[in-house]
Formats: sequence, C-alpha cells, structure tokens
Amino acid sequence: MGCDGIEEIELPDTITEIGDSAFKSCKNLNKVIIPESVTKIDGDAFAECSGLVDIKMHEGINTIGSRAFYKCDRLLDIVIPDSVEKIEFEAFRGCDKLENIKLSENLTIVGYGVFGDCKSISKIEMPKSLKKFDGTWGRGTNLSYGAFGGCSNLKTVNFEAGSTIVCAALFMGCDGIEEIELPDTITEIGDSAFKSCKNLNKVIIPESVTKIDGDAFAECSGLIDIKMHEGINTIGSRAFYKCDRLLDIVIPDSVEKIEFEAFRGCDKLENIKLSENLTIVGYGVFGDCKSISKIEIPKSLKKFDGTWGSGTNLSYGAFGGCSNLKTVNFEAGSTIVCAALFMGCDGIEEIELSDTITEIGDSAFKNCKNLDRITMNNGIEILESSAFEDCFSLTTINIPNTVKAISNSTFQDCTSLTEVHLSNILKEIPASTFSGCKKLTTINFPSTLTTIGNSAFSGCESLPEAILPSGVEKIESNAFKNCKAMKKAVVPDTVSSVGSSAFYGCEALADITLGSKLKKIESQTFYGCTVLPSIVLPYNVTTIGDSAFVNCTKLTQITVPRNTTSIASNAFSYPKKMTMYGPSDCYAQTYASGKGIKYVTQDIHAISVSLDITEKTTERYDDFQLTATIAPLNFTDAVVWTSSNEEVAAVSDTGYVEICGVGTAVITVTAGNVKAACKITVPQLIDWIEFDEDEIELKAGETYQLKPYISPSDATNKKLKYTSSDTKVAEVSASGLVTAKSEGEAKIRAAATDGSDEYAVCYVTVTGKAKVTGITLDRTSAEVKRGEKLTLNATVSPSYASNKKVVWKSANTKIATVDGNGSVTAKAPGRTKITVTSSENSSYQASCTVTVPYKITYKLNKGKNNASNPSTYYGKKVTLKNPSRKGYAFAGWYTDAKFKKKITSISSSAKSDYILYAKWTKVKVAKASLTSAKNSKSKQILLKYKKVSGAKGYEISYSTDKKFKKAVTKKNTAKTSYTISKLKKGKIYYVRIRAYKMDSTGKKVYGKHSSMKKVKVSK
Repeated sequence: MGCDGIEEIELPDTITEIGDSAFKSCKNLNKVIIPESVTKIDGDAFAECSGLVDIKMHEGINTIGSRAFYKCDRLLDIVIPDSVEKIEFEAFRGCDKLENIKLSENLTIVGYGVFGDCKSISKIEMPKSLKKFDGTWGRGTNLSYGAFGGCSNLKTVNFEAGSTIVCAALFMGCDGIEEIELPDTITEIGDSAFKSCKNLNKVIIPESVTKIDGDAFAECSGLIDIKMHEGINTIGSRAFYKCDRLLDIVIPDSVEKIEFEAFRGCDKLENIKLSENLTIVGYGVFGDCKSISKIEIPKSLKKFDGTWGSGTNLSYGAFGGCSNLKTVNFEAGSTIVCAALFMGCDGIEEIELSDTITEIGDSAFKNCKNLDRITMNNGIEILESSAFEDCFSLTTINIPNTVKAISNSTFQDCTSLTEVHLSNILKEIPASTFSGCKKLTTINFPSTLTTIGNSAFSGCESLPEAILPSGVEKIESNAFKNCKAMKKAVVPDTVSSVGSSAFYGCEALADITLGSKLKKIESQTFYGCTVLPSIVLPYNVTTIGDSAFVNCTKLTQITVPRNTTSIASNAFSYPKKMTMYGPSDCYAQTYASGKGIKYVTQDIHAISVSLDITEKTTERYDDFQLTATIAPLNFTDAVVWTSSNEEVAAVSDTGYVEICGVGTAVITVTAGNVKAACKITVPQLIDWIEFDEDEIELKAGETYQLKPYISPSDATNKKLKYTSSDTKVAEVSASGLVTAKSEGEAKIRAAATDGSDEYAVCYVTVTGKAKVTGITLDRTSAEVKRGEKLTLNATVSPSYASNKKVVWKSANTKIATVDGNGSVTAKAPGRTKITVTSSENSSYQASCTVTVPYKITYKLNKGKNNASNPSTYYGKKVTLKNPSRKGYAFAGWYTDAKFKKKITSISSSAKSDYILYAKWTKVKVAKASLTSAKNSKSKQILLKYKKVSGAKGYEISYSTDKKFKKAVTKKNTAKTSYTISKLKKGKIYYVRIRAYKMDSTGKKVYGKHSSMKKVKVSK
C-alpha cells in the first residue's frame, strides 16, 4: 500500500488470495497479472492505483472484494473471469475511463456501487446468472445507489438470453439510461432495479414478467411511457413512486394486487385503467396523484391492505390526497366498496352507489372532507366502521331499508350533518356512530332498534330530543353525552339498562321518562343536567349510583320507588334543596332523613298495569323475564307476582319466570287494585320415536308406508319431518311413504318438529331396476321453417327409471329429420310425424306433428307491408292485405315482376313458395278551379268550383291577408260549392281552394291551389 515505485506485478501461481489494501495507492502500478491460483481479491487490494491500465484476471477467482479497484481511473477495459460469483460494494467505483466490461457468466451477487460513477461506460450486458444485489456498505446498509449508480453515459443495457430477473437495485441512480426493453424471459423486476433513473423515459415490460417489486421504477422523473403486458400479477410498493411525468397507465387484467404507494406522487397522472381482476390495493396506491379526475373501480376489488413498511397506517387510503378526483364509477356488478379506498380523498364531492353494492368497507370514505352527498341505493346491507368518519361537508344521509347493520364510528365527526334517515330494519346504533355530529337535528329511530352503543350520539350538540321506540333494550355508556340542546328524552319500558354518563352534560334536558324495566341508575347518568327540574324513577329501580345527579342545579323533586334499596352518598349535589317523594317506611325515606332531604310520603294507587307478554308457548327450562308497565309512574302500591300453577311455572318478586314442568300456568302481576296476566303453555315434548320396521328391502318401483310410534302418546306436537339420505335410491313423502327408485341403500329419517331433537331411522335396501311406465313430449305439434331447428324434449316415467334411453324417428326425412337428442331440422315443405320410443319397451312412445310451411316473399318496392300478411303458409287460405306507401296508391299484388299476373289470395290447396310484387301508382291531384266567389248574403261568401276527378275532398282557405299568413282553413269533401259564414262586414277577403286524394297510408295528398279570388263583404 502506498508504494509508488512498483510499476508491474506478476504474481506466482501459488498465491491464492490478495489481501486487504495489498497494493492500494501504488500510483505507478500500471500492469497486474493475477494467476489462476488466486480465488479471492480482498477489499481495497488495488484501490486508488491511478496508473493501472492493464489488469488480467484468470479463471479461479470467486470473489472480488469491496473497493478492490476503487478509483483506478486509467483503467479502460476489464474482463471478469467466469469463475467470479460475487463482486462486493464499490469494487470498480470511480474508474472514470472504464469503457468496456465483460462480466462473469456465473456472476450471482453484486454489491452497492460496484461500477458507481464509471462515467465512460456506455453499454453493458448482464449475465442471466445475476440474481442478487447486496446493499450492505461498510457496517450498514445503503440503498440510495445501485450497482451502476452515477453511470451517466450508460445508454445500452442488454440481458443475456434466458435471463429471468432484473436483480434489486441494479441500475438505481443510473442517469444515463433513457429506454429499456426487457427480454421475454424476464419474470421479475427486483426492488429498486431502476429507481432514480431520472432520464429513463420509456419502458416496455414483456408478458413474461409476473411481478414488479417495490421501488422498481420509483423517482424515474423522466418516465412518460410504460407498457405493461398481461402476465403481471403484483405491482410492488412504490414501484412507480414519484414518476411525475407519467400521464397514463393501463394496469393489465392479470394484475391482482397493487402494493402501498405504488403510484403515489405521480403528479401528472390523469388516466388510469385498472385491472379487471384487481383484488387488493395498498395504502396510498395513487396517493397525491393530483391530476386524476375520474376513476372506474373494478368489481373484483374486495380488499385494502393497510400495512405500510413494517407497520400499519390507516390515515390515508388508496386515493388519499387526489384533490382533483371528482368522478368515481363502479363497474356493473360491483358488490363492495373496499376498506379505506377513498380515505383522505379531498376531491370527491358526490358519490352514487349502484344497487348491486352490498357493503361499504371500513373507512371507505373517511376524511373525504368535501363529500357533501352520498346516494345509497337499495341493496346495501352493511356499513363498516368509520365508513364516512370526518366527512365534514356531508349534510344529509339516507340509509336504505336494506341495511342490516352499521358499525362503530360510521359517521363520527361529520360536523355538518343535520339530517339522518336510518334503515327500518336496523337493530343497533353502535359505539360512536354519530359522535361529534354537532349539527345533527333530525334522526329517526327504527322500531327494530335494540341497542344504542357507547357514545353513539356523544357531542351531538344540536339534537333536540331522543324519543326511543319500544323494543330498545340497552342504552350504553355516554350514549347521549353532551347533547346540549336535548330537551326531552323517552326511555321505553323495554330498556333494562342505561349505562353510566348516558345523559351526562345534557344541559337543556327538562323532560325525561324512564321505562319500567330499568333496575339501576348508573354513575353520572344525569351528571350536569342543569335544567332538569324533576324525575320519577320506575318501580323496578333498586340502585342509584355515584354522582348520578351531580350538578343537576335545578333538580328539586325526585320520586323514588319502594324497590330502591341503595342510593350512593354522592348521588345528589344539592340535597337540602330537594324534595323526595315515595311510600312510607322504605329505604328512600331513611336515606332522605340522613341527607337532610325533605321527604314527602305519597299514597298513589296504580290505575292500570300491562305485561310485555300476555301469552307464551315455551319449553321446559326456557326461563324468561316478564316486564310490567304500571301507570302512573309515581304509584306507590306494592307489586305482587303470582303463579296459578307453580309445578308448571314459578315467578319471582321481580317477574322472572322459571319453567318447571309441562302444562299451563297463568302468571299474574297485581299492583294495588289492578292486575295483568300472562298465560304460559309448556308442551309435552316427544321422548322417543320408533318405526314398525327398522330395515326394509324393496324392488325398484315399489313403495312402503312407514308407521312411526311416538312416546308419550300425549305429546303435544307429533308432526314428523321425513328425509332420505339418498333420493336417487329412495324417496320419502311428507307422510312417510317410501318409493324405491334404484339399486342401493338409503336411510329414511323421521325427525320431531317440536324442538326435542328426537328421531328414528329406517334402513332401506333397493334391488332391481325401475322399469319405464310411460313417455311424453313437451309438445304434440309444431311449425318449423325450412333450415331452422327445434328441440323436442322427452320425459320418461317414472323419473327414476333405470333405462331412460329413447329412440327418435321421423316419418318423412325429406320433410324433417331428427337426431338422437330430439333436435328436429326442417328440410322441405310438408307435414310429418316425429316419434320418440322407449328403448326398453317400444310400446311406450309419443309423437309430435311437425309442419314445414311454404315461404311467402314480399317485394314491396319501397312500400311497407301489412303486419297481417304472413311469411309462411300451409294448408290454409291466405287472403292478402294491402301494403302502404307514402304518396302512392296500391294497385295490387302480382306474382311476376312485370305485373302481368295479379293475385288476391293463396288457396289452401296451394303447394309452392310465392314471391309477391307490390304495384304502386303515384297519387296525382289536378289543380282546382274556383269559378266564382260572391258576397251573396250577409257576412257570407258563396264559393263555386269545378269538380276534380277522383278527389276525396277540398281544402278551402280564406284570409284578410293576400299572403295567407293568418289563414282560416275549411274542408268540404262532397259538394262543389261552399258558403263561408260569420265574416266581418266591410272587410276584404282573399279565397283559394285545392283538392286532395288519400294515399295508401291514409294520408292526404294535395293538388295545387286554385287562383286566388278577392271578395269584399259589403252585405
């Protein structure tokens, strides 16, 4: 190292390795001969040998180490022996004058910057053996530079025949490459293979390529033309990232997956045709492509892959940041808008979903800040979580009645949303569905609703009321928290639990009704309801939790029922301002006394009571809860539950019913002097079922009626459901009639329908073959035009006959033929019979009479045929109808083109084809002649005119304007005179007339107007 005197080295053939920096910086060393014995040239071995012009390496070398020939800047040519399998990082970097390189045909691995900044290389051929790029650099990893990075003059790249891969990072940062056409043996383009090739403008990818790996063409800022052929399955992450001159892209239909940010930052990309088989797209696939204005989503797209690098990121969808994307279409037949597809897409303002779409995926339109209208058609069934979260411009939403479920946060923080119509089959409004919808004022609660989830309406500051329908069972924590404008809420009798803080911070709530099924007021339920003046707790409430009514500054009255046995010490903020109402000698009175609350004993009798269930049929051990609704809410009577038959059903003092045995019982609830009842029936279930025969043997075609025995004999429901394990062997009817069909074995099962799960089985063995008992055709007559076909369908009885083969026959094959599948071909006019016969038994047959009619061809000579004229005939008289032609009269049908042989009908006995010619005469109308026009009587003009031969009628026009701009038209069809009346005295009138005839279409054909006559109405 550093020995300036050495000029030439020839190593002996015993040397096997040239060590690290062995000849580094020997600046006058100009020639080196390396013998075959050397297997490795270590790192920096000849680095910075600035005078080296001739290096000969023989076969035997396996590895050329990192920077082995770094900055040998007079080196012109290099031949890498075919024994070399690996060249480590920067081995020839900075060899400025290196022009010609012959790479090893067995080279497998190249390192970072192997030929980096070799600015004289203009062409290179890559061996097919090269599969791997080693990005390690010193002690770390660097992927900012490829094997040929900085080779600014490298224009021509060839790949050895049979090459299958462009290895990772091979040409990364190679400014010289302008165009690439890959051979049709390449199957994969590796990670960063052409990344940052800033002058690369055209790439042709052959059909052989199945995968384009991550960053393959990333930051190729000059790329304007990329052609991908069918065959590619996957486009890797950031494959075309920031190719900001790319205008159009067609994704082949073979592509099923596009990974994250594949085309992100392609600023000028306008037109995209997606693969029709695209299934998965990744995070930000077309992110920040600000020139895209429209897109069609294929129906194949089902899944969004939110993984990003080594983690997951769901802040950005496939089209996030596409600020100009206005038009979104979904391919006909699409069923899903996949998760996060348009998340963060600022451009979308309006979306209409087709009625084939059934699901809108997680975050599909999340953070589409300018989306102000969404049309969901019938067909949608599911809205997944956060589907429209943070759509700040959305004002109204109509969820169709096909939607079965919506998920958490679906419309969370849609801050402009004012009106919502929910599906009428919705069962749950889940957690945070409308949380933060500050302007929401109108929403319907469907009658199917059972659950209001955590924070479902939290922060809906404009919601005026919550009138919940009967059927709601649960209101979870924070459900209506901070609904500051809510004045009224009704919790129906079906609600058994209201979660903590459910109405927290409802500052305007002044009217609240709680349902009778409610058992506990949870902590902070009404915290901060500052205008709530009073509340009546239902009779089933046993507990009032921590801070339940804290900061309810105007709460002065509360009615507590007899069942309440626990009230938290901090339940109320201002006990001394309050009055508590309730029965005497109960827990509430004791609590009030201890807290300094004024207690008023009430004796209010119940005036009505009803049960949520009045009649029920149930099974043993199927216990259930009965709920009583008692009015008024503040009644003080004791509630008593009783059973008429505790051996059938017992009831607790809270209405919980325990089923104990078979029979009937009446559960009665009594409050004071009023009562309500529920009749309970517990049926006797079947204990066991047996058949009269466990095994039967039948011949094909025979039947057998099964006889079941059911125990106990007094079972309430003895109906059985019969099934066969193999209907090809044996069928069974609803009454247990077994029909043997073909050889084999089957199990006939009779199952109870009363819910007892009892069943019996009979094993059936069928021997022999079922014989044919009949044959029918789907039609008995048919007409088939010459050259056309008709398929006849034969049905062999029974359907399970073993031999269903049939034989087809035509009585006259000159008229019609039939093949072995019943396909009839019409050959010539006539009538014949097609017969189908059972091949098993020729006595069973069926037939169809086939008529092949004669043909009638009409030569209309510019006319239009009458719809009643047939195109065929056979054995029936045809009376020919007149055709029509505008401006012409029909002169008859003829059988010859010279119009010599006229015909009006075809006789029933005729037996030939006809060609009929329509004859026409042009309708001509002579000019009318107006002989006189006189003011004969008061306010009248008498017209006389000559008759025009063949005229159907006359059109008379008169006007005070000789140009007839404001003419009055009268029509007369018979006379040769006409009187115009009701004229104005003193006026001058101009009169004319023309004749008309009718053409074959029924329209008038006019002649020329007569000469105009001028008449003054003096009388």
